Amino acid sequence: MTFNTMELLQRVGEEIIWIVDTILMFITRYTGIQIVKVDKGELLRKFNEVLEEDDDVHLSRKWMKPATLYMNAWSGDPNIRPSRLMAIHSQLNSYIENDRQISKYLKENPSVLQIPIQRPIFIAGLPRTGTTYLLNLLAKDPGNLAPPLWQLLSSPVPPTLAEDPAKIKSAQFIVDCFMNAESKMKRYANSLLPDECAIMLDQTLCGRLGQNLRLGMDDYYQWYNSPDPEVHDTVYRFYKKFLQILAVKQGKGSRRYVRKDFGHMARLDSILKVFPDACIIHPTRNLKSIVGSTSSLYECVLKSSHRNPDKHQVANQALNHLSFFTDAFLKFRQEYDHILTPGSKSQFLDINYNELVETPMLLVKKIYDCFDMTLTPEADVAMRDYIKENPQYKYGRHVYNLEEYGISEREIQETFEDYVDYFNIQ
Repeated sequence: MTFNTMELLQRVGEEIIWIVDTILMFITRYTGIQIVKVDKGELLRKFNEVLEEDDDVHLSRKWMKPATLYMNAWSGDPNIRPSRLMAIHSQLNSYIENDRQISKYLKENPSVLQIPIQRPIFIAGLPRTGTTYLLNLLAKDPGNLAPPLWQLLSSPVPPTLAEDPAKIKSAQFIVDCFMNAESKMKRYANSLLPDECAIMLDQTLCGRLGQNLRLGMDDYYQWYNSPDPEVHDTVYRFYKKFLQILAVKQGKGSRRYVRKDFGHMARLDSILKVFPDACIIHPTRNLKSIVGSTSSLYECVLKSSHRNPDKHQVANQALNHLSFFTDAFLKFRQEYDHILTPGSKSQFLDINYNELVETPMLLVKKIYDCFDMTLTPEADVAMRDYIKENPQYKYGRHVYNLEEYGISEREIQETFEDYVDYFNIQ
């Protein structure tokens, strides 16, 4: 099937879904009957059963509070498109079943917990700073392990080989259904390519991903932004076990993990507790570009939940999210840098977006030197080939305008002033 044919089918499908959503929302508005909904009671009962079965061995009962807040945000809201509610309900069911399988598998195979996760690399930078490109570039080194999207969307149990045609096909179907040409231009995704950690972290129902899928979620957002290290630590301990399961048939710890997610910016304390030898890359970029591009991306994603998301509300939510992550990252770094003894090597490497765009291989060598890694000839060739085959704007140029989102450059400057000054972002 050609790309154009797939695009045509997607557009036809989107139109049909739009019509069905409109009809169902009309019925709800004028009868009060919500035909499609997230069954909070059923899901919470299932989740509680799984947590009780596990008994705080690999999962955590502490996840029930945020899970309840998360499901509250999706249940009973007539303004959410029914197709999104169906997807969320199915997704939550899958997460809960995955948790059950992971807990059972680890109890039956405790040796998996001995697989070492040594000096993993975490790319922790804001959206639109080149994190996806850098992840894919570093993944070209055969000595690195960056799991593809299909391995993250499905249960890691039982552990699979590097290729699983059925799971790959299923994951690509999900990508094609939920990402149109506009979405892929703004944030390209493919089931065979490495992807971010949000999908893994969301298995705990304590992640950040849902906040990007709808407007509001104030109660959950308030919890997510609050310091709750006991819960956050359990999330990252689970996350490590997820990585260990994925490594069972992919090197058993001999390959170095490369992961990325901007959510890591607010969880550095937990990351360094669970991965004390972690190496953290912090990409930066002009905040004007980040805020405008992120607002545009958020709007595109939010259209799957809201028929006509308000641009100003979208931008306000994006700005709040971004400022939370930069504030949390800055606070941790100030404390970390302050106690770093003279002559000691930092676990952090700050890089700039322009380095990645203009001289990517020089940046790779900088990263490898910083973290005492060896760039083999094989990895060097593979990375150069990737750079040649993936020029900037390969999938189209992402065009946006700050003014249409009601954000001024002055507001951006004032919001991120301390972060920009500390890291000398141009």
